[in-house]
Amino acid sequence: MMRRHAKSDSSRSQVTNTRRARVLALSLSVILAVVATSRGGDPECSNHGVFANGQCTCDPGYCGPICQYSNANCNNHGNCTFTGGCVCAPNYAGLHCELCATNYYFYPICRYCLSTTTCNGHGSCNAQGFCNCSPGYAGANCNRCKPGYQGYPNCLPCANNPSGDMNGNGVENIGDIDAFVLALVNPAAHQSTYPAVPLLRGDLNCDGALNGLDIAGFVEILTGF
Repeated sequence: MMRRHAKSDSSRSQVTNTRRARVLALSLSVILAVVATSRGGDPECSNHGVFANGQCTCDPGYCGPICQYSNANCNNHGNCTFTGGCVCAPNYAGLHCELCATNYYFYPICRYCLSTTTCNGHGSCNAQGFCNCSPGYAGANCNRCKPGYQGYPNCLPCANNPSGDMNGNGVENIGDIDAFVLALVNPAAHQSTYPAVPLLRGDLNCDGALNGLDIAGFVEILTGF
């Protein structure tokens, strides 16, 4: 009986020791993984990944056989590939995503602009990817007539060819503000001061009269907004 008990106790001890060894091994592997991560990865993986089973599992943003490439190689505008190339985001191009793709402007913003759609066919795209509208058109997308024009999408000058040049010097600028205000509040005084400038030149909303409804158009001509 004593021998049987001794043999049974020995078996239990071996099972217990085996389980402890497995738990210890598992714990050790977890600890090693945590340590590798905390120190920046395994050296076999350029400190940017974990080395296991003969290969690297790279950290996010890194790639290559030994994690030697990163998205920084793509100027952070795309993802690196296993061979060190770049798969650029749609609005970027170039070996390292260092350029704007076709119809995108103003690197590194690379803003989309296509004159036929973004500018509604009534303007062109400038270097910043915004629309420069054709004469007679206005709006961020050239989607309306400029003050003094009417009939969108075929914007034509209104009668009397209105403009913001209310002092008659041939340009539209802040020097016209006093003359425009004078024409609104005292038309007779404006005609006396600027006899060569008809009052209806300030009819920027093309309703046939100079009045407060033309103020917004006047401000837009001076500011561009």
